[in-house]
Amino acid sequence: MARCGDGSFLARLGAPTARVIDAEITITTSQGTRTGHYRLLTTLTDPHIHPADELVRLHHERRETETAYAELKSTILSGQVLRTRTPAGVEQEA
Repeated sequence: MARCGDGSFLARLGAPTARVIDAEITITTSQGTRTGHYRLLTTLTDPHIHPADELVRLHHERRETETAYAELKSTILSGQVLRTRTPAGVEQEA
């Protein structure tokens, strides 16, 4: 295990080397704010090219997008889950 200057560290997980980044991320939704501790695992091992804070920021943006999509789905579909993955199937299910 090798520690990087930005607080992340490199670890061997079988054959590939992975970089582990510990982060605290806060997500705000219509139901309130939630803060969690996350451990990001990436194969982007060079902290000079991919700084930990930048990867955490990008991951946070991704989580916000996923949360927004989940809220839209539950609002638009009134909590119903569509099982199909094709446009024709969605039309049939609806």
